[in-house]
Amino acid sequence: MTARTRIGAAIFLSSLGLGILGDSLFHSASYGLNLPLWTIGLFGGAIALSRWAGKPLGRAATLIATPVLLFALCFFWREAPELKIANGTAIVLLVGAALVRSPQGDFARASILDLTTKALFAWVGLARDFVDLVTKDVPWPGGEGARQRAKAVFRGLILATPLLIVFGLLFASADAVFGKDLGHYLSLEWLDMNSVWTTIFNLAIFAGLAGGLYRRMLMAEPKPDVPVAPPKIIKTIGLTEVAVTLSSLILMFGGFVAVQARAFFGDAAYVRESVGLSYAEYARAGFFELLAVAAIALGVLLGLHAVLERSARNQRVFAGLASGLVALVGVVVVSAMCRLSLYVQEYGLTELRVYSAALILWLAFVFVWLLATVLHGHRQRFAFGALAGACAAIAALNAINPDALIARVNLASAHHPDLEYLQTLSLDASAEIDRGLARLPAADANQLRSALSEKWREETTSDWRSMNVARWRYLHRGPATISRP
Repeated sequence: MTARTRIGAAIFLSSLGLGILGDSLFHSASYGLNLPLWTIGLFGGAIALSRWAGKPLGRAATLIATPVLLFALCFFWREAPELKIANGTAIVLLVGAALVRSPQGDFARASILDLTTKALFAWVGLARDFVDLVTKDVPWPGGEGARQRAKAVFRGLILATPLLIVFGLLFASADAVFGKDLGHYLSLEWLDMNSVWTTIFNLAIFAGLAGGLYRRMLMAEPKPDVPVAPPKIIKTIGLTEVAVTLSSLILMFGGFVAVQARAFFGDAAYVRESVGLSYAEYARAGFFELLAVAAIALGVLLGLHAVLERSARNQRVFAGLASGLVALVGVVVVSAMCRLSLYVQEYGLTELRVYSAALILWLAFVFVWLLATVLHGHRQRFAFGALAGACAAIAALNAINPDALIARVNLASAHHPDLEYLQTLSLDASAEIDRGLARLPAADANQLRSALSEKWREETTSDWRSMNVARWRYLHRGPATISRP
């Protein structure tokens, strides 16, 4: 047995063990403590295999291990489904980015394409790695002879199948008892097929993920770090076209900023006389449009910079025009946040408003990062910084606890708290709602208490695999307003 086949066999057995562990932790259980436990098992297996094989883990794997584990632990920390989606997205992007090497071999210099499209396709490549592990790297007992015998058995089963069907139908017709027993076993009624398929799915996903990752880390052939020029999908364009485009946008954005200055630094009477809307209605009408404006402007700047002909003069002019546009986008971002603040004062917070605010604040950071990198000749560092900023924003959301913030703001300052909306919040908000019930009229407090007690009693499980901090605190908190199961 060669060294490669020994490593392949060890990886296969480890991935099979992690597949079984994954099914044990996730079978008929929601995400909670089980995800960080499996992630710890995955990282522990990687470290053990690396030391046993004498092959150090790659720089990218070492770099992303800590943030991936932290985001996995966030599944044990928070209950809100939106946070779980955000944490899962961060894990997918981080692992995918680590699987993709930049042409320079430096993870921090990976391109936007590396950290987005290529990162997602890299996950699909893990399935191919696992298939290669099973078919090429694992030494099966018996060697080539065993494979030939397996093929012969498969051909025999193909020949036997139509014969079994014919004779089975004849016997079933001849004997009713035999027919009943045969129908029972063939219908698989004695099996819980949902459970069987769930087990097969879990084994395939978790074993395939672990095996593919381990093979990529420990058995992949090193690639030379040869800089590769990006393909010219679009021809470069001259400075005139870019300057006209940016100047036109600057004029448009400048006009909008002038209107904003009059609207937000004027008074409510001006807005009412101009468009017949209250301040709150005026704020509500434009927040998401301004969020889209900021996102599109970012894409335009990156796209124009990518296709601009490379010369020192072109870069200087582009940097000047782009800086002016970024400054105006900054005013747009401030306007969007002012609109959101006005609307929240009138109608309170929602999950959509909290996550949209986080998104626009991340966009503001990305624009600042664009000024520091792309416009100063360091475009290769832009994508990694943007990804790091996104991960920091998601981590901040976990720390803020959006559902608890929404409950606290709505119960404390909203003119008319939306009780139906409060009933949709997760267990992350339970402590804040307990404290806020005293501020509500007795009838509203009783209605909210009854609805949430029933809802959370159904959602709370004693299954330790799905346990998280929010559920544990809800179940073990002392006497409070909302009754416990």
